Amino acid sequence: MIMSGGSWAEIEATSLPVVPVPLKARSIPIPLSIVGLVASLTLIVGVPLQTAAGRNTVDGVSAIIWIPMFIFEVSAGLWLLIKGARTPEIERTDQVVVSA
Repeated sequence: MIMSGGSWAEIEATSLPVVPVPLKARSIPIPLSIVGLVASLTLIVGVPLQTAAGRNTVDGVSAIIWIPMFIFEVSAGLWLLIKGARTPEIERTDQVVVSA
């Protein structure tokens, strides 16, 4: 994949999976975040290794590496749809108390 105006490092960085941010935000349960973290790390290591070995990463036995990410994506999506994301409570200082 060659793009005009972009360096190889920029192209490679955009193709890497993102480490799950909900692990820090506590939007989803910690065990589910850990599954996402492990899946991301597996892909970060496994896809370049499979590509270097000349294998297609989406066909046949090589596609097994994508199963943990599939499990994480579907379950995290369902969790957020059903439970919603946790939002931080904002301390309101602009309220005026009127005593009668």
